[in-house]
Amino acid sequence: CSSDLFLSKERFKDLRAKKRFLEWTNNFGDLYGTPKGFVDKAISGGKDIILAIDVKGAMQVKRLKKDAVLIFVLPPSLKTLKRRLRNRKTETKETVTRRLRIAKRELAYRKRYEYEIVNDNLAKAVAALKAMIIAERNSI
Repeated sequence: CSSDLFLSKERFKDLRAKKRFLEWTNNFGDLYGTPKGFVDKAISGGKDIILAIDVKGAMQVKRLKKDAVLIFVLPPSLKTLKRRLRNRKTETKETVTRRLRIAKRELAYRKRYEYEIVNDNLAKAVAALKAMIIAERNSI
């Protein structure tokens, strides 16, 4: 697939039809996807891959890559998430409401993940992620 970060919708749909994405989704009319070739090349080169994707994408990845390790990153609370979204000042009130509704639905998937990280402190969250990667590298 193309090394471009952004594709036209037509090109995206063409690549999707050719099954060139490991996972893809349509969020609010925008298409997002992870190029399968990029991931396969990195993995065959001994690299770890971290994908920042929603639960729909994670479930797609898990179906295709049974050995994928899913890590659910969540805020300390929905109240905290609401405050963070509002403090960005990039979200409309409607967008905040919609994102909170989606977050509540996505929380139902957390039991399908191997690990969870509560993102209450960035340094601690990063340290937890590193520890999980090390644990998985050393597991049998």
